[in-house]
Amino acid sequence: MTNGSIIKIGGEFEINPSSLKGVSDFNPNKATFLFSSGRSALMAILKNVARTNPRKIHIPYYICQSVVNACIYADFNVSFYELDERFLFPLDYTEKIEKEEVLLTVNYFGFVDDNPTVESIKQTRPDIVTISDHSQSFWTYSQSMADYSFTSLRKYLPVPDGAFVNSMKKDLLDRNNTIFKNSFYSLKLAGSIMKWQKQDDNLYLELFSEGENIIDTEHSITQASFVSEFLFSTINLEALKKKRKKTHKLFMNLVPKLV
Repeated sequence: MTNGSIIKIGGEFEINPSSLKGVSDFNPNKATFLFSSGRSALMAILKNVARTNPRKIHIPYYICQSVVNACIYADFNVSFYELDERFLFPLDYTEKIEKEEVLLTVNYFGFVDDNPTVESIKQTRPDIVTISDHSQSFWTYSQSMADYSFTSLRKYLPVPDGAFVNSMKKDLLDRNNTIFKNSFYSLKLAGSIMKWQKQDDNLYLELFSEGENIIDTEHSITQASFVSEFLFSTINLEALKKKRKKTHKLFMNLVPKLV
């Protein structure tokens, strides 16, 4: 609290219901595909990798349980590695990775650039399939040098669901198979609208929690809602980037006053 006002940090974004105007007339871009969440995007990547590579993935100990679950749901065996002091993958660990197995690295909070590490791995062990988790770094996922990278939209944008995959390999989607819409977005959307309406915190937080529980029970790959496709198409990303930088600078100046 500062100057009599409460500052809320974190959580999911509020959504102004007026921003949904025009959604019924929206014609989505068929060239763009949004997965429902970061974990669904990861499962899609692993399904693609499993066509030609062993079902073994190496991930850091410092990782969300949802990522571990996504690997398990994709029928991959999981091994864990310790990070170095800079939160990066330790290159000497590559000796423990068998031929053509999979390695997951993470850009933590958008501050850990794993591109130099990925490039080093490609030079010494080009057989290893690299995946970079940019769920916490929307602005950098498409710049990753990894074979695959993915990011979650709802951590950075006012949308109820959505995730992008960047692939250096090939198209992830088998157009002959149907990928169903997810079943959690309506709860996330309702919670975000209630948050914008300044409803009691417990009300919208309960909806967010229910939506999260449904994500945890989805063991198959799902795609984003029509609503998120529409909302994403209306967002001015460059303007938003400038706003986020301004907010970050303001927050960093405010931190000493909050401590």
